Amino acid sequence: MSAETITYDLRSGLDLVKETFEANPTKTAFHIPGAAFMPISPEDPLTTEAASAKQNPFRLKKDGRALSVMSLQADNPDVVVFAMSWGANFEHPIGETMVASVAKQIPNSRILSWNGFGRGEKHRSDRINVDAIRFASRTGSFDKVGREYAERIKPLLEEHEHIDLIGVSEGARIILSAVPYFGRSIRNVVLLDPPGTLGLKYIPYARRFGSEKDHSDQYVAATIDPVIQDFVAEHHSVFKRGRVIAKDIGRGILLDHYYRSPKAMAQNGLRKDLELAAPHITGKLSVILPAYTRVNDAARVRSDVQDVKSYFKGEELALWTLPGSHAIINSGLMVEATLLAYALNH
Repeated sequence: MSAETITYDLRSGLDLVKETFEANPTKTAFHIPGAAFMPISPEDPLTTEAASAKQNPFRLKKDGRALSVMSLQADNPDVVVFAMSWGANFEHPIGETMVASVAKQIPNSRILSWNGFGRGEKHRSDRINVDAIRFASRTGSFDKVGREYAERIKPLLEEHEHIDLIGVSEGARIILSAVPYFGRSIRNVVLLDPPGTLGLKYIPYARRFGSEKDHSDQYVAATIDPVIQDFVAEHHSVFKRGRVIAKDIGRGILLDHYYRSPKAMAQNGLRKDLELAAPHITGKLSVILPAYTRVNDAARVRSDVQDVKSYFKGEELALWTLPGSHAIINSGLMVEATLLAYALNH
């Protein structure tokens, strides 16, 4: 693997290849122009709407546990449920801007996103059922975790004609595993580098995940997104990271977020969760795979997607590849939104 093959500076755009696995397989090249990755403006009405929406989220309860969910563009007949990556928190500037960016790129659907269980600030979601996250940690399948999210959010979906699901990293694993539990068919599912193919123990996986840092630094150095730059600087502050970890200890979620979920993603659970979701999808099931990801085995991801063909009842089963690593999620918030929207619409 050579760093020169990775496109860190996206101002000139990004090349992708889409491979489908129907009876007549296809392979098609695409190019997303750099202008599509421009960060959302602070003056954009969606930025204002997101700032307002996070102040008054839905509090959706089941079995005494509440999930906080924010909504944008609520008047649209279709809905997109967006699962952010690890640490999902729409009350943080990263999460708030991320949801606004997704709404910008998918303007004709309502956008729903959540504070992950145990996450949030003023409207913090309650801790997840510990049996669900322990099951994930033990088996590598997020099946019971996805159910915890789906059972709470599905009342918001009843009024909508079509449901699309999109997710990034851990969020992709969660949203995929939620598919069987919404009580109705799902139109499209798009997943950006969902970990779950390495078959590793916790420590080797943590080291491999940590090795993405050199890629992350190069993506951040090339980005024109000031929100990402500020966030990475904050994340690298030992003092601020210590405060976050101390807060998580106080909330009782330290093991859930820093051990049980990563331990689940280290295993080979993606194949099983794809299999469980596939029969419930009527449109597209698409996985976006950075070719040089270190949180997945790229060959196994391709094999896992291809192998669920016999379970898939929808219209298109596709794998999108791009010259990048998992850390492309640190190249800009609009980059994530654009990649998800592009695979959803092409």
